Amino acid sequence: MGCDIYAPGTTGTLNDHNSTTDIIVPAATSTPTQGSVPTVPADSSAQQKLTNYTIGTNSDGTSGMLKANNLVISDNVKVNTGFSAGTADTTVVINDVFKGENISGAENILLPR
Repeated sequence: MGCDIYAPGTTGTLNDHNSTTDIIVPAATSTPTQGSVPTVPADSSAQQKLTNYTIGTNSDGTSGMLKANNLVISDNVKVNTGFSAGTADTTVVINDVFKGENISGAENILLPR
């Protein structure tokens, strides 16, 4: 004895000549919908706003990097400095976190207190 598994909406018929099952798939009643592709901004040099972003850091003091052009660092962008917990460090310098052209708003990055 075996086990038969069918997709929803299908049925099966056991063949008598080799004990295999033929699966009968019903005809589709409609074409499945597909997601849409985002449209490119009309102006490719238009500023894009970065919000709610955390700059990840590693235990050796290095950080991740975000590459972008025409970027405005905006609301709730912060640095994760958890790697410095338990040390006497009062200053952390992280270089090359954002790479690209026309990047502004570094003064908006929230630093831990």
